[in-house]
This record gives sequence, C-alpha cells and structure tokens, in this order.
Amino acid sequence: MNKKIYELPISSTYVHTWSVEDAIREIMQNAIDSQVDGNQLEVNYINGLFSIQNYGVDLDISRLVLGNSGKNDTTKYIGTYGEGFKLALIVLLRNNINVQVLTNGQIWKPEFRKSLKFKVETLHVDVYENPQNKEMISFQLKGIDYDLFCRIRDNNLAMLRAMGFNIGETIETEYGEILLDKKYKGKMFVNGLFIQTDNSFQYGYNFKPQYLQLDRDRKAINYYKMKELTAKAVTSQNNVTLVRKAMQNSYVDVRDVINHMNEITQEFKVNFANEFIKSHNLDKETFVGLKKEVLISKKLKTFEVDSVAIAQLVNSGLGKDEEYQKIQKQVNNLTKKEEAEEYYQDSDFKILLNYLCEHKTSFDVDELVEQLKDLTDLHTYNFHLIEEEIWGMFYE
Repeated sequence: MNKKIYELPISSTYVHTWSVEDAIREIMQNAIDSQVDGNQLEVNYINGLFSIQNYGVDLDISRLVLGNSGKNDTTKYIGTYGEGFKLALIVLLRNNINVQVLTNGQIWKPEFRKSLKFKVETLHVDVYENPQNKEMISFQLKGIDYDLFCRIRDNNLAMLRAMGFNIGETIETEYGEILLDKKYKGKMFVNGLFIQTDNSFQYGYNFKPQYLQLDRDRKAINYYKMKELTAKAVTSQNNVTLVRKAMQNSYVDVRDVINHMNEITQEFKVNFANEFIKSHNLDKETFVGLKKEVLISKKLKTFEVDSVAIAQLVNSGLGKDEEYQKIQKQVNNLTKKEEAEEYYQDSDFKILLNYLCEHKTSFDVDELVEQLKDLTDLHTYNFHLIEEEIWGMFYE
C-alpha cells in the first residue's frame, strides 16, 4: 500500500493542559459544524471502538496545515481557528489513544516521531490510499474505556442526539434552545457542544454560534454575556408563563431583561401582560408598579410588584407606556429630592444655615441670602431640589 508522510512541526507537548475530553470535544466541534452544512453525523461505540463520522464530505490533506479551517461563513460555525482536530490528534496520541482518520479515499495514521529537520519529537501523519473511504470523514479511536465514553457522551447534546437519546423538553428560541430537564440546570452549550456549567442559572441553554465568540479552548462564556443571552432567549419565545415565574422568582436567567426591553416584541409584551393579569385575577384597568409608583399613581386599582421589568412589561403590554413613563419620571424626581434632603441633613452647609438663622437679626437677610447663593454651588449637591425649603428658613 503506497504511503505518503506529512510532518507537522508541532511538538508532542503542545496544549499540555488539554485532556482526552478536550480533544474529543474538538473533533465533535468539527463534526457538528459539518452537520450544519447538511452532512449526516453518526457516533458509535462498539467493542471499544469509538467513532465519530460525517457522510457526504471529505477532508482534504491541506487541512493538516495549522490555521486552515476551510470555513468561510464563520457565524454559523463553532470553530474558526483551523487548529482543533490537529491539536486533538496530539492530545489523543499523548494519552495512548490509537487514532486513524478515514477520508477522501485515504487512511490517515498520526504518530509521534523524532523530526529529522528539527531533532525533536513532532507530529507525523502517514497517509495511505484506500478508495472505499470516499465522501466521509471518520475519526476512529481505540483505547477510550466505556466509562470515559459515557461521561463524554452525556456532556454533549449533539452526540446524544446522533445516538438517538432523548434530551427532554426544550423550547426553541431565536437564540437557541432552552433546556428544561433538571439535569441540564446551568449547563451551557453552543450548537450542542458543552462549554461550561454555572448553577446560578435555573435552566440549561444551547446557544446558536452566531451569538457567541468563543476562544480556542471553548471552555468559558463571559458571565455578563450569559445573562444577556439568557434574558434575550427567554423573551424571544412564546411561553410567557415560564418567563413570569422566572421573573417572580428572581432567576438569574431573566435578571438582564430590563436592559433589553426595546428588543422584546410588542406581541410578547401583550401576551405577558394578559397572562400576568389573568394569573393574579386582575383586570386590565389595574396599574402595575413598584411601591412608589403605585403610591404616586393614586389609582384605586393598583397591584404592587418587586420587579421593574415586570411592571414595565405589563404596562407596556396593556398600552400604558406613556402613563407608566410619566409616573416613573415623578418617582425619579421624588427620589432625587429625598436624596438631596438626606445629603443636606448631614452637611456642613446645614450647620452654617442653622447658625445664621439663630443670628439673623444681626444681618440684612435679603443681602445674606444673595451672598450665600453666590458662594454656594447649590446645583453640585442637588440643593436646588429643596432650595425653597432652605431659603424659607430665613423668612420664618
């Protein structure tokens, strides 16, 4: 059998922190990306042989070049760096996993050998012709025990689905899937590839890759980005009961909803408002707001909530945007005035005013007031909000 040898100048110790699980994650990432292009994904574990394959596609030998990913529209793929499966080969060989790749009418057999050029151990790939391996990419791994395989499989939605497993109830959203099964609580995936677990989140999520930029290791998502995406995901689907309960229970998943209110459709807001009104046995004339908002609204029919986002969603869905914003403005002004009064009560300025008031018979009050106005930057401390009260002290 004819053999060609390709030397990749990559050290056997490269990515030394990667585990076997990390290596297989990289192979699965490529397999998932190929599936996105319509190439059937199949995963098997039979008699100790673990195989991951796509049908209807070939892997050209040029893909052995580091950095050559062959992916143009990177928004729909998880991987973009062109390094994954090459680094995976290194890690698997280093852990005594026997690897071969069947593709493009060839068999690729990687192994470590001392480089004649560089005098150190590097990755070599022996390529044999085998006409029957056309229109397929099959990674075949021997040396992975069944327990490790199960651990890898159970952390990979795409693998579970390829093997016919049911992953439980899910909700489709614009940003990906919400995973409702309790075993996925806090688990974050991208296109079925497991990234991390954060148990502060109530549900699991399988995001679409266009909404996340992952680094090469694909092991972490920025916490603030997760809050943004979970909030957008739950409000881009139709189960408003799930959203209401999540918001009333203060789940982290919906904590960022208030920051993306303008991106939520009016249809969702209307459905949310109707469901909220019905679930609390209210009528549509009821004003929903926080304690101060309810107080300022001076309505007979009011309902107090703890969440600004809930109040805003309900009132917007009921067509009370203008009224709610007006009341919010009144609340904000009242809050500013209270803050100014609190600051004033603890300020040296109040001590000075009290002293001057006690001795005001010794001064020309009108002239003193004008001088104090000139000398004091009232606006700096928001004293202008209670200016009338302050200057009124001199005219009692």
